[in-house]
Amino acid sequence: MNWKLWCLFGILFPALLGMGAWQLQRADEKKMALERFHDQIDQPPRDWMSFLNSPIDFAQVRLEGGFLDQDWLLDNQIEGGRFGYRVFTPFCLNTATHAPQDSKECVLVDRGWVAGNLDRNILPAIDRPEGNLILQGRADHISSSVILGESEPLVNSPYRVQQIEIGEVSEMAGVPLSSWILRLLPGQRGVYKQNWQPVVVGPEKHIGYAVQWFAMAIVLAGLVAWLQFKPEKAVMDS
Repeated sequence: MNWKLWCLFGILFPALLGMGAWQLQRADEKKMALERFHDQIDQPPRDWMSFLNSPIDFAQVRLEGGFLDQDWLLDNQIEGGRFGYRVFTPFCLNTATHAPQDSKECVLVDRGWVAGNLDRNILPAIDRPEGNLILQGRADHISSSVILGESEPLVNSPYRVQQIEIGEVSEMAGVPLSSWILRLLPGQRGVYKQNWQPVVVGPEKHIGYAVQWFAMAIVLAGLVAWLQFKPEKAVMDS
């Protein structure tokens, strides 16, 4: 028995099966996320404070208040083959206008996508509506993004970052931010191109990836079996 071959098989085969199982799990997660999103499509908007009492992913919510005077640009966002940024701006509710600074009810708003300049020294000019605003959007959580560059010093707004961190934005804004964010709906004041989707990679792709991993596991098992028993067969034939 070729023990090196079986040791390699013992490492690779479970790993391939594990990757396939993980992709099936991701497919289930994406399927459930899409189901939650579609359940909320036709629901009327809820007041933000009532939403916080019974939060639901992707619920449509309504806020009244104003934007703070800083913007955040999430780097390396591609739309239609074009490089750009997603714009995030903190928004504080009117119900807390006269409250202490550290007790304001504020939320980070995803305002959509803007095109970038190939010259990295030139940032897009971000317009921000002032005064009292009524906004509608969908409640969501910040998702992780692929970090392709180094973090930059946070000097002047708009701040260009590789990853949106609620704690970091809260510290720079000087107000506590909800763990939820608001994905601004098209047609709202201050919105840019809103291309957000509840899932980027659909469940069917994850199922396809799972099939590939399981297929590689089967091929590996067949190859190891063939290599292990081929010499025996050769002796028998002779």
